[in-house]
Amino acid sequence: MISSKFTNVECPFCYRRKIETTAKVRSVRGFILAIRFSSRPVIGCVPCVRVELLKEAFRSLFLGWFSPHALVLNPFFILHNLICALIARPNPEGVKHCLEDIRESREDESRKSTVTERIVCPECGHSNSEHRVTCKVCRINLRESISHIIATPDTTLRSICHQCGKPVSEDWIRCPNCGEWLDELS
Repeated sequence: MISSKFTNVECPFCYRRKIETTAKVRSVRGFILAIRFSSRPVIGCVPCVRVELLKEAFRSLFLGWFSPHALVLNPFFILHNLICALIARPNPEGVKHCLEDIRESREDESRKSTVTERIVCPECGHSNSEHRVTCKVCRINLRESISHIIATPDTTLRSICHQCGKPVSEDWIRCPNCGEWLDELS
């Protein structure tokens, strides 16, 4: 018996019916000398999943032919999507597994995001995400600054450098702004 938490989710395409089935939409795109394969899950009500499969088959008629390999493979991918669209039926077990996979991948992403390192701005001391190019507060370019310091998420700026007056953490050895040794902080 499938739990009701999987059968009460609305279709993300039409928002009128409940999720009933899932399918893999496959495609190939040719780029003169290279090709790109893609396969993505589509989950929704049966009519919406059929429409998504047919859309991809139609797109492949126009976009999938621009390399020798794609020229050979594209008819099989079009045929696959057409057959899957014709035989699409309610599949509660498939929906359950697909939703569980999505939930697990989101949990993995959230676990990874909590462990990321931070870059402390040398100008204002704000702790920025490691992927930022400019500080969120003062807009200084963090990539050009030689003195940025990577800190863990629990780093807090509790002290002030006696040389330049900028905020610093108690566990830093040198000031990221002026290079002053911080072991003499009180």
